[in-house]
Amino acid sequence: MPANYHNGACGFSLADAHSEIKKWLDPDTLSKTIVSNPRGPRDAAWLQIRTTDPKRPDTVWPSAP
Repeated sequence: MPANYHNGACGFSLADAHSEIKKWLDPDTLSKTIVSNPRGPRDAAWLQIRTTDPKRPDTVWPSAP
């Protein structure tokens, strides 16, 4: 899990040389303990969109929040 102890946020440095600060919104990502399978409609999708790519073009992918 990315950090959440900077006022509920963390920074990401991405391979294309840009960075983003993400303020977490869902309870699982704001938890003081590590949640092995975080759920929530916003944070997990945000992280998936920015850090992975579908293996197949027909894969259903979350829309950008």
